[in-house]
This record gives sequence, C-alpha cells and structure tokens, in this order.
Amino acid sequence: MTLYLNGTDLQLWRFADAFLSPHFTYVIGPSQDLAYCRLVQSVDLELSENAFFAHTLVPYDWRPWVFPGTSVMMPEVIDYRRDRQARQTRYLQITSPPLLIYPATEDTIARDRLPATFLVDDDEKREFAGRSLPRGLCFHPVLRDLAS
Repeated sequence: MTLYLNGTDLQLWRFADAFLSPHFTYVIGPSQDLAYCRLVQSVDLELSENAFFAHTLVPYDWRPWVFPGTSVMMPEVIDYRRDRQARQTRYLQITSPPLLIYPATEDTIARDRLPATFLVDDDEKREFAGRSLPRGLCFHPVLRDLAS
C-alpha cells in the first residue's frame, strides 16, 4: 500500500518520524492485519488533465459522472473520547478496473463535471491500451474529532 500525505513540512516530518519509529504496531482496518513501513520519501506532484485512479478513494460527488467504482460508506472521523464513535461518509472506491481520464475516454459520462486538472505522481505511470497515464491523487481532509 502506498499512502500519500500532504501538509506543512513540520507535519510531514512528524508523520515520517512516527512511521519510521512507531510506538505501536500498525493495524490496517478492522481485520487487524499487521503492517510495517518500508519507505518514507518525498514526492513532487504535478498537475495534469490526464490521470488514472486505481485502488483509491475519490470524492463521492464523482459517482454520477464516471463508470468504474463502488460506493462505500467509511468512517470520516472517529472520536476516541466517546467510545470510538464514528461519523460515516460516502466515498467512491476505485479498484479494478481503474478509472482512466484523458480526452475521449469512455470512463466518464461528463468529463466537464470533474476537476479540470488533477494532482498526479508522474513517477507512477502505467500503460493502458498504448496510452501512458500518471497516477491521479485525491487528498481527503484529516479530521481531529467529530466537531471538525
């Protein structure tokens, strides 16, 4: 799994330190699968009109305008002061097939209803039917508590 985080330099250094020297084991989701951090690195993102989205969550607002994806309800924030009370929200989960966005793509119903450009990781390009597309990213806000 690749986790992209954005924030100030100080926030990102704190995250890097926490991932490289954890106080507790990593737990991924409700299945209690254990994980470890293999690499922390800085990535320069670009803006692009073309992108692929795979194995990621995109805003639920995209649901009416794209073909691939499954609607999912997931915790948006968990309040640990209130017995782990969670506020759920909808996301569009893109797994397989990936969502391909480029001129004349067949994956979108109304391309003009999606953002004009996307943040992309140009180092993560993939080939789709002879077309090279960079990995598209959507950053979701990190909420501290239910009052956020």
